[in-house]
Amino acid sequence: MTDGNARRTLDFSTKKKIAFKALGGRAKAVYWHAGVAWALQGVGLRFAGGARAPGAARPYGDGVINPLIGSSSGAVFGAMVASGMPLEEILRFPITREDIFAWSGLRPLEYLRRVRHSCVRRTGRPFRPWHVSMRDLLTVRPRYSVDALERLVRERLLPGLNDFSQLACEMYILATALDTPRTVVFGERRTPQKHDYIYLNGVSVSQAAAASMALPPIFIPSRINIGGVETYFIDGELRDPFVTNVAQDVGADCIITSSIYQPFQFADEIGSLIESGLGGIYMQSRDLSIDAKQRINQLNRQRATEAIRAVDHLTSRILSEEIRSTVIGELERILECPQNTSFLYISPRKDLELYRIHPFDLSTETRNFVIRRGYRRAVEVLREWSVPGANQLPEEMGALPTAG
Repeated sequence: MTDGNARRTLDFSTKKKIAFKALGGRAKAVYWHAGVAWALQGVGLRFAGGARAPGAARPYGDGVINPLIGSSSGAVFGAMVASGMPLEEILRFPITREDIFAWSGLRPLEYLRRVRHSCVRRTGRPFRPWHVSMRDLLTVRPRYSVDALERLVRERLLPGLNDFSQLACEMYILATALDTPRTVVFGERRTPQKHDYIYLNGVSVSQAAAASMALPPIFIPSRINIGGVETYFIDGELRDPFVTNVAQDVGADCIITSSIYQPFQFADEIGSLIESGLGGIYMQSRDLSIDAKQRINQLNRQRATEAIRAVDHLTSRILSEEIRSTVIGELERILECPQNTSFLYISPRKDLELYRIHPFDLSTETRNFVIRRGYRRAVEVLREWSVPGANQLPEEMGALPTAG
């Protein structure tokens, strides 16, 4: 889906700072982003990646995609390109179940402690065995931890480059604080809370990525020591994955958001999701929520743009150019909608075949299928925006690199 601000021409060569935001969507999202990236490379863009020379400035502009912003499984793709791995290698990079799922280590004594804690919290009284209810007995924990995902990033994707400051790209990873209503943005910056998010440094890339991928109820929350305090984090997309404040904070004037999310839309060949059981209904609830956030985010930006243009038009005859420019600048700042910034959303349209794929299907056949769908959709969006070179891109990818 393209942005609702009605601008349909975009020349990346005029942009000083191009940000790429990779969202989650379980394992298959990594493949989607790879297909999107292949299309972007076809119109002359390239990711800043690899090691940063000590004291060297990071590259921006001239077709370079930098910064990178990742959340949930999008953080894995971010780590891939941040490592300097060529896209050809990313397209064939093998991810196994062992790279994702690590047993959380269920222990009977820990379970009993949780039951006791739940009972005391619910009743507000000292624990007594006869106070225990069925609700307390259901305080089970997820089966898996994110330890394997942390190891994947640390050992296979970023060996020797596990510090944000070591990367040639500017990188940010989003996670949700479990016990406070805010998003945490991991990277090199540290700031007081702004809106409902805060920047934190001092955490490794692999720790940040694992925290961002702690999706309930599959994974237990990720525990990180922050300033001597054990802090727990869960999936980085539980608040608002489509907000682009982080990219705007660092001065990006072009923000590309890649997302594989799409809620189910009724199809005769499948019928209603009422027949899919609790799992299907839960995932649809999550996808509906994310879809609503995307649409609201785009609608708010469109309304802000229309308001700014209306004020600009109404004041053009009564205010001097200098004062009018100041007024418009203040409006852009307050509404967080700079008019020189382009926003591209690359996400599926109604795609039943893509929806049907199991989110953790790691087969080569599925990987190649999702890559191709990501590429195809990116080409459509680039053409909608009249990006130079987009019409010369083939509508379908050719032969994909094979594993080796």
